[in-house]
Amino acid sequence: MKKHGFTLVELLVVIAIIGALIALLLPAVQAAREAARRMQCVNNVKQLTLSLHNFHDTNGRFPAGKYDEIWRRFKQHGTTTPLGNSQYYSFLPLILPSIEQEALYESIVSALEMCSNSTDSGAANGYKPGDNNSILGRECPFKNVKVSVFQCPSDPNARILDNNELMRTSYHGCWGDVRCADSTVTSGKAVDRGFLVRGDYLTRSMASITDGTSNTIALSESLAGLNQSSESKYKIAIMRLSSTIPQDCMDLRGTGGDVPPTMVSVAHGRKGVYWAHAAICYTGFHTILPPNSPSCTNDTSSAWSIEESGFISAGSYHPGVVVCGYLDGSVAPVSETIDTNDLSVSTPGDYQGESNYGVWGALGTVGGGETSSF
Repeated sequence: MKKHGFTLVELLVVIAIIGALIALLLPAVQAAREAARRMQCVNNVKQLTLSLHNFHDTNGRFPAGKYDEIWRRFKQHGTTTPLGNSQYYSFLPLILPSIEQEALYESIVSALEMCSNSTDSGAANGYKPGDNNSILGRECPFKNVKVSVFQCPSDPNARILDNNELMRTSYHGCWGDVRCADSTVTSGKAVDRGFLVRGDYLTRSMASITDGTSNTIALSESLAGLNQSSESKYKIAIMRLSSTIPQDCMDLRGTGGDVPPTMVSVAHGRKGVYWAHAAICYTGFHTILPPNSPSCTNDTSSAWSIEESGFISAGSYHPGVVVCGYLDGSVAPVSETIDTNDLSVSTPGDYQGESNYGVWGALGTVGGGETSSF
């Protein structure tokens, strides 16, 4: 009886066909997974944006980006002086009750109340949201705390617990189209271009959004970095640059997305590493350089300077876009090719009127009076 079987040629053909099918299938699977991750990211931004409205409904204003009065109301015992680190709390802890994190919010408030009621000198500065320090035997309320809605599923660094046991965030608030906005005060006036402001100088309410809530960005993705580590990718790293010209920062993009190693140090790999900290590199961004651009500090005098100065760019691992939340509660992607006008123009400390940085700059301002539409 004649036996039938595969010849070597037939077997190789079958293997080649299977390999080709797998090669065709894998991109489709990866695209489907990314689509699911992006949908979850959109949902996260939607929740955060709506939580800003809930805060406004309760308080008659939006949360401040820094120096919010809710944190400054906690005083050093027997004085009218706020707890030493109260200015460093970002807007994200303030919206915790609106994202089903009421218990975490109350634990922060309780810890600060304990510091206010204590005569111990060690409690005078309260808990700094960038440290995991214990006070009077009570652990930092941010330690080992993961808030999943603060983490984009396409941002792997956001889910890493750092050496200080504090979690990261993929979502940052908009400080507008000027650099150094979180600490800049000129002639008694704080920067007033973006959604986030200094709460000890300004109050941001719905009425102050004169450009229209549907034309004003509140939140965007901004990829998280690795603390205590030198970054290599320009979307994540914050580079040292003495120039105040945005194009000079843009030009630091290296081959294959790597940044020049001489431009980055351990102290500068800190983007988004503390979700509760108000400094721009941790929870803020600028609408100057387009999405997925490098970020640069223009003050290299100390490690602290990276936290409060420079150009911090939005960024994501979604192909070609970042997901942004607007002040009307809507969510939409913004392309990395969006118009930014002339990036060779140096950013002023503050200015009035239309943005220097095209449609992207206009979306970041609350009252620039721009006629550009997105």
